[in-house]
Amino acid sequence: MKTPTIYQIKREVEKTEHCFFSRENLKFFNQTLKDYRIKKTNNPNEFLITATTPRATATNQPRTYTGRYLYNSDTKEIKVII
Repeated sequence: MKTPTIYQIKREVEKTEHCFFSRENLKFFNQTLKDYRIKKTNNPNEFLITATTPRATATNQPRTYTGRYLYNSDTKEIKVII
């Protein structure tokens, strides 16, 4: 399966994960959808989503990851990875 974009994932999970990509949630973490990266995993139906925080511009520090999530394209669910 081809790696989906964050915009495609957002559309697919709107009904099940309605708060995950909400405007309020993104604003709270000072993020946009462009801050998310998608990577393939060994399972062809699961994709790793990483999100960064734009602290680098404010404090001259490297961007840091705020979360890692696993998206399943079959179930249309996003799970937090610790």
